[in-house]
Amino acid sequence: MLKSKIIITALFITGHFILIAQTPLLKFGEVPIEELKMKIYDKEPKADAIILAKTSELAVKDQGEIILNFRNFFRLKILNKSAFNYGNVDIDYIHYNGSEFVSGIKAMITYPDGSKYRLKKKDFQKYKLDNYTSRISFYFPKLEEGSVIEYEYKIRSNDLYGFSKFDFQYDIPVKYASFQYIIPRQIDYQFETTGEEYIHVGDQNFSMYEVPSMEEGPFITTMKNYRGNINLQILGTLDPYIGYYPIASSWQKICKDLDESEDFGQQFQNSNYYDYILRKANPILEADIPIKDKILKLQTFILDNVQWDYTYGIFTDNLNDNFRQNTANSGSMNLMMVVLLKAIGIKAVPMLIGLRENGKIFPKYAVLEQFTHVICYAEIENKPFLIDLSDKYMSPGNLRISALNEIGLIYINEGPRWIQITPNKSTDVFLGEFYVEKGQLIGKIKGKYDGYSGFYERKFYENSIEGSPWKIRLRKRFPRAVILNSSFENLDSLNLSFIDEANVEIPGAALELKDSLIINPFIYNSFTENPFKMENRKYPVNFGYPFSEQFIFQLHIPEGYTVGALPEQTSISNEDRTINFLSSAVIIGNNIQVSSRLNIDKIEFAPMEIEVLSKIFGAMIETSKGKIVLLKN
Repeated sequence: MLKSKIIITALFITGHFILIAQTPLLKFGEVPIEELKMKIYDKEPKADAIILAKTSELAVKDQGEIILNFRNFFRLKILNKSAFNYGNVDIDYIHYNGSEFVSGIKAMITYPDGSKYRLKKKDFQKYKLDNYTSRISFYFPKLEEGSVIEYEYKIRSNDLYGFSKFDFQYDIPVKYASFQYIIPRQIDYQFETTGEEYIHVGDQNFSMYEVPSMEEGPFITTMKNYRGNINLQILGTLDPYIGYYPIASSWQKICKDLDESEDFGQQFQNSNYYDYILRKANPILEADIPIKDKILKLQTFILDNVQWDYTYGIFTDNLNDNFRQNTANSGSMNLMMVVLLKAIGIKAVPMLIGLRENGKIFPKYAVLEQFTHVICYAEIENKPFLIDLSDKYMSPGNLRISALNEIGLIYINEGPRWIQITPNKSTDVFLGEFYVEKGQLIGKIKGKYDGYSGFYERKFYENSIEGSPWKIRLRKRFPRAVILNSSFENLDSLNLSFIDEANVEIPGAALELKDSLIINPFIYNSFTENPFKMENRKYPVNFGYPFSEQFIFQLHIPEGYTVGALPEQTSISNEDRTINFLSSAVIIGNNIQVSSRLNIDKIEFAPMEIEVLSKIFGAMIETSKGKIVLLKN
């Protein structure tokens, strides 16, 4: 007999027996009167809704083929009309090769007066999301505050190569959740969990009671990485005749299968799939220009000829056909880049990644479904160089934000290899030169942007009807600010810094009194509020990429005035100086220079570091209130 693996702290086992008597008796359509009358949830009085119960029962059968049969139940109480969105429900499943099948779906709403409405067959809409996944959608009509919605359904699955996941923590509280399972002895399996502090382990079941909400805060990857869940993976079976048969794959096998696949590996190895693209790109391929300029031209060539269809994927039908049809998914476009780079002698291969919104990649589990996107991995001057064709203003070497998911997988002659995704640093440098006239600041602002900042600024100038972004920036603090004229450089020269300039008038930034002038030199700051004021945040801060923002304000001291006071100097950082803020004010000749700089060199900060993050950002916000005081002679 195989010993199943349950990876969870053993001390929680005893808690199950203490609370098992509280397990509710759940029957579809029968809502307890106390739940129907509930006006607020005592544990979280501000909650707009509460999940009263979420359960999943799994029965695994091994009759020549291993089948996973799930029965899922969900019941939710709406406490406030702002929670009506929970009445829209989507159930996704894998239809490819008949992997999963949904049946027995039913849904009912119980109104506060006890009346009920059960959804009919016509209320359930079924459609394909892509070549592999389908969705069943429905909504509960005429919701009222106090309504209880519930639904249940069954899933039959033979997909043994991925994870079966059970979530029990959300942005609203959960009163009760349970996962029960019956798995034959000859099947080897394991569970892994997050949120262990809420889990009670019993005999073939996990139960959770009064799980608090986990609100989404700023600067995260996805809450899927932090909220409580249980993951099941089938590892193998013990056959009395052939012995142990592994079901879980290996990265070596997965990569080898992909390499030989007509829908993947052959697309960039067999010229029949890409020869048309090479012919069309030949003038660029043959051009005698620096390598980085050629890479940019090849990227532009693809983006000018192929529109992204806003879907992700790692497989493609035919690269030539995609190019001729002028549309492709994300993976196909990046495979085209692999082909073109190989044609100019650059070592290039596809790199599999998972998008941030789908959660972290777990290298120890060889599960292809973790990957949803393909980018281009190249080696330029013996250094890794990553390309992700997403937008004509995203410079080569910068991935779309959703692709910054820590690691990716490539397959080369030596076998599978994990590659660290290290985003380039984004920088903003602003220089403002001003003088005072009739109680307002008049002058010029110049901005220089690199990395992701360059991308966002270029997109602004392409799409905005506002003209210069300084109109939006300045009017956050000074509603009457006027942009007299503006200009920009290097819109299409992605290998250079993007630069913009604006001549501005800022009423309200200078206050003229009888014997003094009071001037606000901090006319712009990306952060007007401290983003880390959330209490008891228990998950990391993730900025996505390192960045720095520097602002230099120069003021010509008007004739007849002397300096009375300057903003105080501020210098604050964390212990390892991976984040720091510095501001200073000095007199240089007949000018005052006030400068500030926020620098963040680390992408992710642990929950225990959030307190110091809050102090640094709080100090920055407080510094921005500082003033220059000029005294009339």
